[in-house]
Amino acid sequence: LFGTKRRLLILTDTPRLLYLHPDSLEVKGEIPWSSELTTVLKGKREFVVRVPGRDYVLEDPHNSADQWADAILEMQTRQLRLQGGPDT
Repeated sequence: LFGTKRRLLILTDTPRLLYLHPDSLEVKGEIPWSSELTTVLKGKREFVVRVPGRDYVLEDPHNSADQWADAILEMQTRQLRLQGGPDT
C-alpha cells in the first residue's frame, strides 16, 4: 500500500504543474508537461493527471476537480495554438 501525501498543486501559464508542501510551500516536485498529458475525472473531488509512465491521483477538498481538469485542458489548447497546431 502506498501512502498519500498532502500537497498544493499550482498550474502556471508557462505551463507547469508544480506541487508544494502545504506548510512550508517548498516545491516538492513537478508533473511533467507534455502533449501526452491527460486528465480523468474520478468524481467531484478526485482527478487523475496521466503522463507517460505515471498517474498522479489528486484530490480537491473544495469539490472542484472539474475546474482543475478544465484549466489543464484550456492550457493544453492554448499551447497547441501557440505551437501552430490544429484549429489555430
